[in-house]
Amino acid sequence: MEVILSALNALDQACLRVCEGQYMELTFQEKLDVTVGSYLKMAEAKSGSLLGCAAELGVLLASGDRKSASLMALAGTKLGVMAEIQKDIREIWPSKSAGPASIGMANKKKSFPVVKLLEEGPISLKRRIGTLYFKRVLEPDDLDALRDLLDEGKAKESAQAVAQTYLVDAIKAVKETGMSSWGLERFEQLGRELIGVES
Repeated sequence: MEVILSALNALDQACLRVCEGQYMELTFQEKLDVTVGSYLKMAEAKSGSLLGCAAELGVLLASGDRKSASLMALAGTKLGVMAEIQKDIREIWPSKSAGPASIGMANKKKSFPVVKLLEEGPISLKRRIGTLYFKRVLEPDDLDALRDLLDEGKAKESAQAVAQTYLVDAIKAVKETGMSSWGLERFEQLGRELIGVES
């Protein structure tokens, strides 16, 4: 019964966190001062809480091992943040089969590459991005211009590097559970697939 109550509490907290993350993301839309820290907090709530909860529940219900469950929750959370960053990257730089940039970008979504460049990039690039974001909606030409500015600031590479650190942290947490080599390999494979790295 105690394990079931713990599982229900984890699920309840995850649901609340997802709503919090979604709300934060919506509030970012009309802001230009969104920080990297704020974005990561949002991603942890919106996507990290889902994967973290799923990983935690799996361990709790299978073994009741609270320490391993906590480590897997951490690993899932890290993986969720990484996946959110990677999703933003794919929305800005879609593959040919995926088509044009997402509607979210046209609505001035504060994706991670944009947020990171606005916080850490050269003033000249910040001003030019700011000019685009003062528009009510970004037109296709604006999206192309935004992508060019992000390319100029090497925003894609910077975002991928951050995503990679989250994958490394997730794998580290899984290793601390003492998971079998087979299980660890499957987890690493999932992480590589989410981040878009070939096995």
